[in-house]
Amino acid sequence: MKILRRIFRRPFLVIPLLIIAGIVILFWLTRKPTVVPTAKAVLGTIIEEVTVTGKTKPVKSVDLAFEKTGRVSRVDVAVGSHVAEGQILVELAHNELSAQLQQAEATLAVQQANLADLRRGSRPEDIQIKQTELAKAEQDLLSEYADVPNALNDAYAKADDAVRKQIDELFINDETGNPQLTLQTSEAQTETDVEFKRFLASQELKAWRNELDPITIISPSSSLDAALVSSITHLSFISNFLNRTMDAVVAAIALPQATITTYKTSVATARTNVSTALQNVNAQSQTIASQKLTVKKTNDELRLKLAGTAPEQIAAQEAQVRQAEANTAIIRAQIANTILRSPLAGVVTKANIKVGEIVGPNISIISVISANQLEIEANVPEADVAKIKIGNAVRITFDAYGDETKFAGHVTFIDPAETVIEGVPTYKTTIELDVENPLIKPGLTANLDIVANIHEGVIVVPQRSIAYRNGDKVVLIYKESAPAEERKVETGLRGSDGNIEILSGLAEGELIVRSPE
Repeated sequence: MKILRRIFRRPFLVIPLLIIAGIVILFWLTRKPTVVPTAKAVLGTIIEEVTVTGKTKPVKSVDLAFEKTGRVSRVDVAVGSHVAEGQILVELAHNELSAQLQQAEATLAVQQANLADLRRGSRPEDIQIKQTELAKAEQDLLSEYADVPNALNDAYAKADDAVRKQIDELFINDETGNPQLTLQTSEAQTETDVEFKRFLASQELKAWRNELDPITIISPSSSLDAALVSSITHLSFISNFLNRTMDAVVAAIALPQATITTYKTSVATARTNVSTALQNVNAQSQTIASQKLTVKKTNDELRLKLAGTAPEQIAAQEAQVRQAEANTAIIRAQIANTILRSPLAGVVTKANIKVGEIVGPNISIISVISANQLEIEANVPEADVAKIKIGNAVRITFDAYGDETKFAGHVTFIDPAETVIEGVPTYKTTIELDVENPLIKPGLTANLDIVANIHEGVIVVPQRSIAYRNGDKVVLIYKESAPAEERKVETGLRGSDGNIEILSGLAEGELIVRSPE
């Protein structure tokens, strides 16, 4: 009390104290209560997206070259030219071959005339009809035999690709005497069978390659027949090996489902390609057998009409005609190899050639791309590739046209093999546009939002409302007149809009603290 009296007796102390007290009371009366930011658990839709960039490229693109050296005599296209399928692009000089063809055709005409003289004796009309039938049957048989080398080499390529590329990731040491599966199975015998058959598959392919190397379109028919039979045997073995490989994949253990699915797809593709090759070779063999019967039947009928001429003479002359026909066909094929034709309808993107130039073999001089068929190729990081699948919808914008111009597409292919870019594993992914658009050109930068998953009618909250406690995910339940309640939750998809799916732990309408940290 004495202190207060002393203070009040000194006005210079009283006034400042009263001012300070007034400020404190005013602040206390006017202060606002603390506002806690909250969010409500609501039913909504969560869309999980994977965002990447890519480039447009033609669906089809070919580089064309000649098989042999020659001088260019004709160039019909330039860069930017639109071409039709089968259109002549470039031609090499073939004057010498043209002269040889005329000579071969003249020789053929002489041999055919000699054969006609030998056969004269029956009604000329009947002989002519039967001769035409036989010539056609023999030519058809020659044509079928001429297709054999390409058919067998194509079948070998499919089998080799199936074993050494399509399922390569399933084996290590695959070109040694002890190939091993890269996966574990629940069936030890299956695993042993597959590894041994992989070793035998390499031996089969080597033996088959050695058999095919000497085979050409002018090989004897007996050699071609033997090659067909042998190729069917090789393909059957490869097919059996792939079937057992699929058994091993089905019995795989300790592998992610996505990896098993990828392996199954690779093996299934390999089996399909080999099955197709086997069907093609069988069909070729059956066609030749049928055509042989046709030739024999026609020839027998013709012999009956030529009873006046010694069979040996006619047979010898027929052989001369066949030889002349074969020589003519070979020269025509050589002339065809001096002409480059477009294998597809499209646009020329490279034409590094001029009339008069000498070009070497297997050097690309013309490139053609499909005109309007474009696709987008992107590299998806390994962290995101498991989220997407073939068929996923894609929202697309192009830097060239801005964010306002949008396009739609879908995923058509995901490469099972990784592509390392700057040390980061990625997976090449192909996107096809739903509708072709003339605005889109090759080489454009595309911004892609791949819709990986959509969950509708689920409870969603802001992602930042999730906190972590001792490895668990928790939220704080807001209570207006009591401390917030901490509750464990289970989450699902993370949406591209900043929300997250709640699988359990929250009910619709509950209020939570927006930023619990």
